[in-house]
Amino acid sequence: FKDKENYSILTYEETLEQRISSLIGTFTDALIISSRNVRSVQELQKERQKHLTKAHEYHENNIVLLYNFTKRQVHGQKFNPKWTGLFWIEKKLGNKVYLIRDKIDNTLPDPVYVE
Repeated sequence: FKDKENYSILTYEETLEQRISSLIGTFTDALIISSRNVRSVQELQKERQKHLTKAHEYHENNIVLLYNFTKRQVHGQKFNPKWTGLFWIEKKLGNKVYLIRDKIDNTLPDPVYVE
């Protein structure tokens, strides 16, 4: 260095303080950015979930298939059908609850809950 007197000599503690404060500033900025990103992704996920969980509204004499939940986690049978049917909506019992009948007009004894 040509002009040594223009440079101030910092102690170890002062240098450490400066470095820590710059790191804290960097981490604070990163925390703010990441919290914004998390919030926006959570909002997107809520919107997607809202569309996915919307149950279908069926009317009498609509044709439907029944999903067999017992075959959902069975491995080695991925080519076996998981849906049974055709069934017709016989009557709406309540919100998302239906009575269904098969093609020879036999009404199934248990009502079906639609998700």
